[in-house]
Amino acid sequence: MRNSKHIPAPVPLRRCAVYVRKSTNMGMEQNYTSIDAQIDSCIQYVENHAADGWVLAQTSTCGIYQDVAISGATMERPGVQSLLADIRAKRVDVVVCYKLDRISRSIRDFANLMFELEEMGVSLVLVTQNFDSGTPMGRLCLHFLSSFAEFERCMIRDRIKDKAAARAAQGLWIGGRPPFGYRLGEQRMLVTEPAEAEVVRRIYEGVLAHTDLCELALRLNQENAPRPRLRKGVEDNAWSSTRIRQLVERPLYSGVIVLRENEYPGQHEALVSRKDWEAAQRALAELLAARKPRESHPELVYPLRGILVCPLCGLPMKPTYAKTRGKIHRYYECPNHINRDKGCPTRNLPAEAIEMAVASNLASLASNPAMMRVLQERLPQLAHRDISEALANVEQLVEYIPDDALATLFQALYKEVSYNAAAQELNIVKYSA
Repeated sequence: MRNSKHIPAPVPLRRCAVYVRKSTNMGMEQNYTSIDAQIDSCIQYVENHAADGWVLAQTSTCGIYQDVAISGATMERPGVQSLLADIRAKRVDVVVCYKLDRISRSIRDFANLMFELEEMGVSLVLVTQNFDSGTPMGRLCLHFLSSFAEFERCMIRDRIKDKAAARAAQGLWIGGRPPFGYRLGEQRMLVTEPAEAEVVRRIYEGVLAHTDLCELALRLNQENAPRPRLRKGVEDNAWSSTRIRQLVERPLYSGVIVLRENEYPGQHEALVSRKDWEAAQRALAELLAARKPRESHPELVYPLRGILVCPLCGLPMKPTYAKTRGKIHRYYECPNHINRDKGCPTRNLPAEAIEMAVASNLASLASNPAMMRVLQERLPQLAHRDISEALANVEQLVEYIPDDALATLFQALYKEVSYNAAAQELNIVKYSA
């Protein structure tokens, strides 16, 4: 009998995805952050199980998924959603996480996540807590841990609320970005920023003098006065009537701290007296009440909506109208027009004239077979007519086609349209056929 060597069966690969999270941006400017520490620990854990076939998953993120400055109380996180997408695409077998509270602090979210992982045959492993959802005991312990994670989150939330209430009662800024007119000083106290404070006082003086909010915003922008600080996701910090209204309505500028509708005497410098602040509220209410609500005309159609842009600032021009002696005149206006706070000199364009000017370019489509096919696909009611003859007579075409169908035609053929009234130049960018 011949001796035969026993050949062990190959170990199946287990594709691992590492998920890490940090609740805040604090410390992210350092060379080595807590996110880096989590990633290194998880990767080391995967490498220690290489004999079991564990390897990092070859995904678009190289098997690493992370979220920074996002709470674990929600699953609407880019990193989590990217991870779930790869799990559903069957690119992941094991999810490796530093601690349970890094992936979820909600019992309901965790239960839903575990249900989906089990459905997909994916295990969850915690590096520092040594639990594997692939075993019954591991699943039980994970559910216990998720309960404690949510309890801890609730305790943290309550402590933050209590701390905010204590600071407010002492007249201190409760946290967050300092309001316009102030900066953060020692112990996070509000300290007056002289240049911004002067703008705040000018705004209150203007409102008390019943100056139109749009006119007040225009003056500040033209004088290059200090502007509000940009918030995340906001690119334009120019003064506007809305920003002025929000500033005037804040009681903080009268020297108080507000928390949940309660006011406390503040330790910061008041930029306006309480008497002037209350008078400004009355003046603001009168200014807003004087604005006449525009009459709605849903029957008005603007065929160039969304494709007509301002030739100077490049923003899409918005539909508007004016009513003269009972007759409605349609226009397109730039959102940054000089009468709308910002200072763009582009004047309103008469809708009928600009639409006819754009339609006049349709005549050239008669000799373009590719564009004719686009026209027939978009306007099947013209498929059996002599479209070439109709295009040759633009006025007849515009009169024949309803405004909504003309809008469909413009949207199908033209990517962007602009008209420089000063130079009388019409620029049209067409879609390639």
